[in-house]
Amino acid sequence: MNCHTVDGYRSLRKLLHGRDRKSIANLVTMLHEAGPTSPYKYYMPPVVGTSEEVESLIGYLDRMENPLMPKPEVVARAGQ
Repeated sequence: MNCHTVDGYRSLRKLLHGRDRKSIANLVTMLHEAGPTSPYKYYMPPVVGTSEEVESLIGYLDRMENPLMPKPEVVARAGQ
């Protein structure tokens, strides 16, 4: 079931507005690690995937919210 869109119904862009990468990572990690007592289990399915896939999702959502922000990996390469 599709519950969110980028800009339309339950827009992720609106949900993420004003969040930095750390805040986005906290949200995704909480949903990834949500246990049976999590109050979010009634509203959101758990985020599944490997740690690398979760990190990729965090990066995607961060770029969606902050498209002009230089990413850490770009800054690191520029300093080499």
